Amino acid sequence: MAYTLEPLPYASDALEPHFDKATMEIHHDRHHQAYVTNLNNAIAGTEMESLSLKDLLANISKYPAPVRNNGGGHFNHDLFWNILSPKRLFIGFRNYEEILTDVKFWKALKNTLYMLIPIPIYLTCALLFAYSCHKKIIGEKVFRAIYYLPYISSIVALTLIWKWLFNSEYGLINNFLLKFGISGPNWLNDPVWTRRMIVIMISWKMIGITSVYYIAALGNISKTYFEAAKIDGATSMQQFFKITLPLITPTTFYLMTVGIIGSLQTFVEVQMFASDGGRGYGVGTIILYIWQKAFSSSQMGYACATASLFGLFIMILVILQFVFSKKWVYGGE
Repeated sequence: MAYTLEPLPYASDALEPHFDKATMEIHHDRHHQAYVTNLNNAIAGTEMESLSLKDLLANISKYPAPVRNNGGGHFNHDLFWNILSPKRLFIGFRNYEEILTDVKFWKALKNTLYMLIPIPIYLTCALLFAYSCHKKIIGEKVFRAIYYLPYISSIVALTLIWKWLFNSEYGLINNFLLKFGISGPNWLNDPVWTRRMIVIMISWKMIGITSVYYIAALGNISKTYFEAAKIDGATSMQQFFKITLPLITPTTFYLMTVGIIGSLQTFVEVQMFASDGGRGYGVGTIILYIWQKAFSSSQMGYACATASLFGLFIMILVILQFVFSKKWVYGGE
């Protein structure tokens, strides 16, 4: 069932079905710009000091939300709706159809899955660091503080520092490589290297907090296990793989679960390094994709549908984790 609505004054009813998609997108953008202008005029034309919220919403709702031309001269409510207006039109599963046929969505999903790479990296590094601290090395407390600092620091500030470090022209990393005759890559403009840089940054940032969890887990292992192993002639390596690793699997499972959920929601790093998603949308993640649709394109309905699908995807991954955890997580039996 098609829902039609009168277009804004400039929108011509003479549009024919043979118009290509690019032309229709340009026309839609003009329509959206006019809508935003109307909203601004609606707000600016009121006495804000004496206007109640109810009156403001009533004033804004007079203006129709942007609509998309269906190719036949009529404008259908499709992916857009005015979140301030009480008017709603049901469009069924049309948003989901648009999502699953959008090439940019699948690129964003691929980039989002790429952000899972840091998890095994920082888990391994954090475990080794925690194991070293657990063995009471010199300067243990200093190292703990240093490794924990990135996690409690502002992510925006850290990202700006990393943008400076990896700048292709005057960045510290490329200048260091140049001393060895190596021409560093274009970290910030090449999507492949930008993704790798984000992986390095996330891994570095997460080592500190992950180490704290592992240090606590190692401290909870009873020394009687290791004493018995020594009596039986077990080496330090055997004790680590046969006693330590199995007993800290509940902590590892927890860190993997929250790590997957967090990595799939990577946003700030991507938005800071490539606010438009990078060349060919080679860096943009699903969260950036949702944000762009909701707040840059005002496609709030489309963004909500994408968020629903993505939430379902994360839920399925977490359920699978719990299912397979029974095969490797120590249950204290």
